[in-house]
Parts: sequence; structure tokens; C-alpha cells
Amino acid sequence: MEQGDYDEPEICKEALHAYKYSNNTSAFFINEKLDLADSHKTPLSRTDLYDDYLLFCKERDLEPGKRHELYAMLKQLGGPHITSRWAKKSTGANDRGFAGIQIKPTNGDPL
Repeated sequence: MEQGDYDEPEICKEALHAYKYSNNTSAFFINEKLDLADSHKTPLSRTDLYDDYLLFCKERDLEPGKRHELYAMLKQLGGPHITSRWAKKSTGANDRGFAGIQIKPTNGDPL
């Protein structure tokens, strides 16, 4: 009472964190698989980004969200690091994309 609040146990914080991620696969993907930084100048194609997101969800048996939800969450979490740019898809075709992000290297093990 004197403190005006209570100390939340670490296990409760972790459980809340896991619950939020299970309900927002876009945020989970962004936090686990993307590196957000101004130094990433080469834009990443939206199509390639969404394909990586779908694979991420499939590997973890998660229900993926829609494209626009992923892009909106990316802009929300990435803040000023994320800028819209023209990019090249992995196929070589032009595509809209984002600068300020990079896919983190994988270790081959899904969570």
C-alpha cells in the first residue's frame, strides 16, 4: 500500500509477453526476425518480406495476419527507421519496399 504499486514477478512479465505475441504474429515476427536500423539502406521488397513472414508463421504453426497488418505494425514498431522505397524482389522485378530493415540471419531452428 505504501509503495502504491506491486512488484510484478518476472514469470508474469514473460507470460504476458508470450500471450501478446501469440495474439499478434506480426509483432512477433518483427521482434524475432527483423533488425531495424537507419543503417540498412538497401530496401527490402514488401513481397519478399511477407513471404518470410508467412514461412515464419508456418514453421511455428501460427495463423498469419494480412499484409496490411504486417506493414502497419512494421511502421509502428520501426518508427523513424522505416521508410518506403522502391526495391527489387528476389525475382528481380521492381516492388515497393522498406528501407531501415534487414532480415536477421537464421540459425535454422524455429522457436
